[in-house]
Amino acid sequence: MDWNEEELEEIRDEEELEKMAIEWEAVMTQPKEKRLEFYYRYGGRMHPDDLDLTKEDLREYRERKEAEVSMKPTKKRDAVMKQLVKPMLKSKGFFNSGQSWWKELEDCWLFLYMKNSRWNSAALGVSFCFEISVSGKDEIRDELSKQWIYNQFNHLCQNDFLPYNGYLMPLVNSYEYTIDGYKNGLPLDEPLEKIIDQIRGDFENFIFPELDCIRTKADWDLLYREKKAARETEDIRLLRYYSSASMLACVKGNIHCLISSQKDFRLTCEQIRSHFDWLEIIIQNSRNSGSTRALILKALEMQKDEQ
Repeated sequence: MDWNEEELEEIRDEEELEKMAIEWEAVMTQPKEKRLEFYYRYGGRMHPDDLDLTKEDLREYRERKEAEVSMKPTKKRDAVMKQLVKPMLKSKGFFNSGQSWWKELEDCWLFLYMKNSRWNSAALGVSFCFEISVSGKDEIRDELSKQWIYNQFNHLCQNDFLPYNGYLMPLVNSYEYTIDGYKNGLPLDEPLEKIIDQIRGDFENFIFPELDCIRTKADWDLLYREKKAARETEDIRLLRYYSSASMLACVKGNIHCLISSQKDFRLTCEQIRSHFDWLEIIIQNSRNSGSTRALILKALEMQKDEQ
């Protein structure tokens, strides 16, 4: 069924609009700096004229915020690797070459590879993940530093070890860590120390305790099956749906994709409505300023009307 533009224009979050209207009345009595903060906090959903702002005001404010960024996201990622990841993995007995680490176990090798996203940019931020895999000693096809290439179809990622697959944690975007980027038209600037503390905590509290129990290939195979099955639980499917919605909310026409994703994730309308508290956390951590909840509610309404 095709939805016309008039129907898609109805996608709006009434609660958010009401909150924005109340704040707008108050902010109009404030200095220009406060009105600029308000404009960007709501992703430019109001016209600058309604806030007594010019395009020049917006440009100057954005450029000032860009100039205030403490460090480029690529530099932060490199600092995380140098200050945390390399010494941390070395202390756990891993050998290293470039972005690849490996450790000998009883009848196998444990591998960890840091993989960068192909979509890294100033706007989207710098994203990367850690691919974790195991190969039996008789399965090694190349240099140990390159074995991860052959394990790309049977690896786990760091998010598989995190509570709720990391969907309710800051920095986590789907299965990747994401540093900075832009939100609502302005650059984010997460403190390097905070990024390091989170990734260190993820490894020390969740990833290493399970990897330390791996002694043999059989141990890994069991863990791998358990983690793969966990991805299909109702909670994780629901969180994957919410995460997908937060990315799709940037374009109203994406509602068709959202309707399809509900079927892909095998979720009922009741299940989707059951944890909007989780959705709010995902929206807060998202780089997207779209009305995610409104898009979800409209998608559910459209399916109901279609039935």
